[in-house]
Amino acid sequence: MNTSHSRIRWAAVKLFIAPPMLFAVPSVALVLSDVGVSHSAPFLVQVGFALVAIALASYLLAPVFARFCLGSVAAGCFFGVLVCAIGALAFGLTAVTTYPDFSFHDYVLKPLGWFAACGFPLAALTGLFFAGAAQRLTPPPDPHETNVA
Repeated sequence: MNTSHSRIRWAAVKLFIAPPMLFAVPSVALVLSDVGVSHSAPFLVQVGFALVAIALASYLLAPVFARFCLGSVAAGCFFGVLVCAIGALAFGLTAVTTYPDFSFHDYVLKPLGWFAACGFPLAALTGLFFAGAAQRLTPPPDPHETNVA
C-alpha cells in the first residue's frame, strides 16, 4: 500500500469519527443515566455499529475520494455526507436485530431525516476539511505514467 494512501485513510478516519463521537458520548451518557445499562443496551449497540460503519467507510473510501478532491472540493463535501449517511443508515438498520418492534419508518427513515435536517451541514463541512487534507497529502498524478492493465 502506498504511504500517501495510508496517511489519507487515517486522516479520514480521524476527521469523520470525531464529530459523531462528540454527539455520541453525551447522548450515551444521558441514556445510561436515565434508564440504566440493561434497558439501554440496544441503543448502545446501535451507536457502536454506526461509529464502526463511519470508521470503515471513511477508511475504505478515502483513497478513492482523495483523487476526486484534487480537482474539486465539492467531492469532499459529497464524501462527508456519504460517510455520515452510511453511519445513520447503520444506526437505523441495527434496530432490526436489537428491537422486537422494528419499524422501517421509525428506525431507518427518521434517523436519516434527522441526519438530513441537522447533520448535513456538519458532514459537508467535515468533507471540506477532508478535501483540504487530501489536497495536502495526495501527490498529484504523474502525467508520464500510463496505466496499462
